[in-house]
Amino acid sequence: MHKRAVQAATFAVSLMAGSAFAGIAAPADVPIKNMAVTQSPTDTFGDPACGRDVFAGSKLGSFPACFANSEMAEHPFHGEIARSADRVGGCWGAGEVRACVLSSKEVFGDEAIMPVFRTLDAAGRVAEDFHGRTILSARNIGDAVANQLML
Repeated sequence: MHKRAVQAATFAVSLMAGSAFAGIAAPADVPIKNMAVTQSPTDTFGDPACGRDVFAGSKLGSFPACFANSEMAEHPFHGEIARSADRVGGCWGAGEVRACVLSSKEVFGDEAIMPVFRTLDAAGRVAEDFHGRTILSARNIGDAVANQLML
């Protein structure tokens, strides 16, 4: 009897663990069509406050290295490589912002210098440490997009 209870508990835990990850799409399962990603990599809307941390964090996105953003004036050394991130939410929709963050190369072409943040392809201008894994998680992408849409 005890053995069956352990087996049932193990099965229940495996079902719960599987459902915890069921709402996250694999990098290759999020297609970019017409310069937009209509499907979020997660099944929930991102958290703009967490997205701000992703946007500013040097260990994750490090976006201020290239994009000026007046909402983050406390972070020094904003870059001038790309356009200002101010008003992104007023100019682009969620699908377009999501596509740029997921894979700038697919949106702007091979000459884009922005790294590909959610791909397993080493050709996406990623550091060697990230070959075989993504820079940003699906949750990070959702949060960064939510933050950008608030600008």
